[in-house]
Amino acid sequence: VRGLQLFTQREQLGEDNLWYCRVCQKHQRAYKKFDIWRWPRILVVHLKRFSYSSSSAMMRFMSRGKLDTLVAFPVDPFDVTQYGVDADAPAHSYRLYGVVNHFGGMGGGHYIAHATHTQSAPATDVPWQRFDDSHVSDAAQSDIVSPSAYVLFFRRSDTIDPADEAAAEQRERTVERPVDEDADEEDAAAAAAGDDDGATALDVDEATGTLSDDEAVDVPLAPLVADDDSEPNAYDD
Repeated sequence: VRGLQLFTQREQLGEDNLWYCRVCQKHQRAYKKFDIWRWPRILVVHLKRFSYSSSSAMMRFMSRGKLDTLVAFPVDPFDVTQYGVDADAPAHSYRLYGVVNHFGGMGGGHYIAHATHTQSAPATDVPWQRFDDSHVSDAAQSDIVSPSAYVLFFRRSDTIDPADEAAAEQRERTVERPVDEDADEEDAAAAAAGDDDGATALDVDEATGTLSDDEAVDVPLAPLVADDDSEPNAYDD
């Protein structure tokens, strides 16, 4: 929240970033200011973790460094209404749902992420997960705010629907096979007619002899029998 206050306050440019005034025809230390007119559904906050500074003498020497300062940010919902300039806009608050972390320095490092898909529950009850390459594990809420936090993701509270969250969680836990209505009708018709000759409908590519997602064809399941003079069939074991 303090960061939003600093982001929207009036700021004077430095001596190394002068602005050319067309009236006086001189470079001046002008003022700049950012205003927020409309709050987005997803708010992304990028923390400055890498610093670049150069010597004032001929701009020759450039120093770079990693900033590991702990920046406190809210895990609980926080109100941002006072930082918008539209007086008629409705009140808005945001809730944290994801953090990208960077470990290492300028020469190399590693990224991990903390995220949660549960945002409607009280902040103390929200489960967090740690995503490290292909490994996913549970994370404590005390691990979320750390000096390695680099990019923060917040969601506007009025776009969080508990019903949508429950449905999304159910979809993640359930693996559904696609339903072929035409195949179901054909199977039902065959069963009603008593047509059960051991044939099975498989999706086979006739050109390559491999399974495909194209139109199914009927392939009879004939027993594999080796001739007396032929090599034994490997499938007859």
